[in-house]
Amino acid sequence: MASPLRCLVLFFNFLFFVFGLILLGIGIWGELTMSDYFELAMLDNYGINTGPRLLIAVGAIITVVSFFGCCGAWKENRCMLIIFLVLLVILLVLEIAAAAVAYNNKDKLKKDLAKEIKSKIEKYKARDRDVDDFQEKLNCCGANDYKDWNVNVEYKQNLSVPDSCCKKVTKACGKNALSPVANNKTLENINQRGCYQIVLDDNDKIMGAIGGVAIALLVIQILGIICAIVLIVRMGSKKEIN
Repeated sequence: MASPLRCLVLFFNFLFFVFGLILLGIGIWGELTMSDYFELAMLDNYGINTGPRLLIAVGAIITVVSFFGCCGAWKENRCMLIIFLVLLVILLVLEIAAAAVAYNNKDKLKKDLAKEIKSKIEKYKARDRDVDDFQEKLNCCGANDYKDWNVNVEYKQNLSVPDSCCKKVTKACGKNALSPVANNKTLENINQRGCYQIVLDDNDKIMGAIGGVAIALLVIQILGIICAIVLIVRMGSKKEIN
């Protein structure tokens, strides 16, 4: 008959395995949700594609680690349990370190991204594919809103925004969008929401899902480590008695 402690380790490993699959799923969902961003040259320096791919890798590693824990507890194999414990501790340390680095850098990355978008707008020349692709794919205009194009001398003089700001892109569709007397028809065809906020909103949506799973996973890992240590010690004591 299985001991309660052994059953507990198996239970925690089952939860660990499930959360590994959830992280894997969130990573794939993030990869699909953020796929448009990965092709944008403007975001190359911000590691937008790193998060989802890292989650896929972590999810896969967790499922492998949980296998060692399940096998070790089920067969009462002390060696496999020790491997499971070491891997679990390493994973826990790496997760905490990654979370700390991400938390410390999040505000800097946000500021840098906002500056990058505004700088690109200011230096924009007609048919700058980096900016045009960015605005067309995200259905946005400017950093905070379409009025940010006032910082570009050429477009400020012409009272216009690039055609890539339009909901339906046609030649000269952004003409007179910055005019104080721009009519409703002109503005209705302009994506008035800024690109910066769209990137942040999509990123926050994914990070919110990751945060909830990560906290639950952290608790399970700590409890799993404690139970594994106790089980390994008890198995060692039984071996000495025998």
